[in-house]
Amino acid sequence: MAIWTVYLVAAGICFVTAVGLFQTLMRAYSFDMALVLGLVPTAATFLAAIMLLEGTRQRRRWAFWPALVVLVAIVPSNIVSLIDYSLNPNLPAAGFASEQDVASRGASPLRALLKPTEAGFWGNRMKTILATLVVLLIVALPTPILWRLRSKGVLR
Repeated sequence: MAIWTVYLVAAGICFVTAVGLFQTLMRAYSFDMALVLGLVPTAATFLAAIMLLEGTRQRRRWAFWPALVVLVAIVPSNIVSLIDYSLNPNLPAAGFASEQDVASRGASPLRALLKPTEAGFWGNRMKTILATLVVLLIVALPTPILWRLRSKGVLR
């Protein structure tokens, strides 16, 4: 079961990083050095996730090292971003909606996005923070699982 958990997490990381690489390349106006340097961490994470998939599939001892690379590549920068997001909220540019705004907008989802109520804004913010913490926990799972399996001798 632990191997399958690591395998599924690695497959998810492969998918997300591949989509991120594709989106970055599609949005690029020109291929300059800044774009290439910006893609290096994502590409390294993608390659480490592929190695993690293969090492987990073969139940190899070296699968721990790609898991550690994925952990180091993803978790620290996202924790810093999460702390920044928690301390410095991006308030809506249009301000918060009043009771009259809520009654007059009807079923327009665009207006609800551009001018949310204060309670809705802070509720969505907390959901975003909790979802990010759950994702970081999931990304961190393969390292301790593989460390434990490696020390028990399950991996060859």
